[in-house]
Order: sequence, then C-alpha cells, then structure tokens
Amino acid sequence: MHVLLVRTENQALDQKIVKGDFDNVELGTLQGNQGDQNYDLPGSVDLNKYQAVAIYCERFHAIFGVARLEKF
Repeated sequence: MHVLLVRTENQALDQKIVKGDFDNVELGTLQGNQGDQNYDLPGSVDLNKYQAVAIYCERFHAIFGVARLEKF
C-alpha cells in the first residue's frame, strides 16, 4: 500500500482498478491504518498540480481511497 499525491482530474482515479500509469508523486508506504501519519513532501512538488492524496495498492493496481487536499 502506497500513499500518493495525485491529480484530481485523472480519469484513472474514478475506477477501482487502475489500468496503465497515472501522474503521481510517491510519498511512501502506508504507515498504518489507524491514527495520524506524517509523510515528507519532496521539495520539488508543485501542490497546484497535485490536489489529492490516494491510497494505492501497487500489486493489484487498486485505489483504496482518495482525499482532496484543502488550502488553509
């Protein structure tokens, strides 16, 4: 399970199974399924380009959830 920054307009995220590659930035493997977690962002990431975080299973090419990022 991986944590990815993704583009919200990416059509692949509307499906449960992702066919092919999609534009993303890997933040690391999922640290757990309960409680708070922190992931370091690469300094070169443009958060205007990536508006959501996805939980992705690489082995099965499956999206387990997507959450939009909000500015505050």
